[in-house]
Amino acid sequence: MVGIDYSADPQEAINCIATAVKEIEGIAPEREPDVGIEDFGDSAINIGYRVWVPTQTYHRTRYQINLAVFHALKDAKINIPFPQRDVHLIPSQAKEA
Repeated sequence: MVGIDYSADPQEAINCIATAVKEIEGIAPEREPDVGIEDFGDSAINIGYRVWVPTQTYHRTRYQINLAVFHALKDAKINIPFPQRDVHLIPSQAKEA
């Protein structure tokens, strides 16, 4: 799963991720990767992706896929946001003596 800015086009990100994932060797050729909006986070639209790989190479393939997704989104200029929080300080009123 990867988060994209709410200002990004989710369909463009889904297409970008699907293309990147399909280029990885070792995924099951008979099953199309599943890519879509997984949920709506506080700071991002979370795009999930699933592929089918042999158990023995799962982690190695997952790491290759994540790196490919990162580079594909970066090349497409689709931002991966980080959580942000606005803090507003409210001055306390002086206590009356």
